[in-house]
Amino acid sequence: MKPKRSLSAVVLCAFLMVGLSASNSYADEVTIELDDGTYIGKVFDGVPNGQGVFIYSDGRKYVGQWKDGREEGQGTLTAPYDVTFEGEWKGGLMHGQGTITSPLGNYVGQFKDDLPNGLGTFTFPDGRKYVGEYK
Repeated sequence: MKPKRSLSAVVLCAFLMVGLSASNSYADEVTIELDDGTYIGKVFDGVPNGQGVFIYSDGRKYVGQWKDGREEGQGTLTAPYDVTFEGEWKGGLMHGQGTITSPLGNYVGQFKDDLPNGLGTFTFPDGRKYVGEYK
């Protein structure tokens, strides 16, 4: 003979299971150690989503927005050799409006798939400028 379960016990168990699942979906801030670096920030379903920091094992550091485990939205990447990109990211790539600052000069303009693409201005260290279309 099967034991009888009350409706309230079934509802309570279902509520607890949904609550536990939902509480593990989002986290305020976690630290995830990976082969190529360390992520500190918000996650959803176990991957970076929201604001976070990734410190790469080679010394680079990304601070900004994440979506589905990739850089997405506004963010800043700083490299140990005095190169910084600040701007828009899409699918883990520089994409949209951004600025690269480096000892070789500064570029302000559009990016597509990690490369300058569209209208932009490159300023050389001596102050000369190139304004034009990049492809």
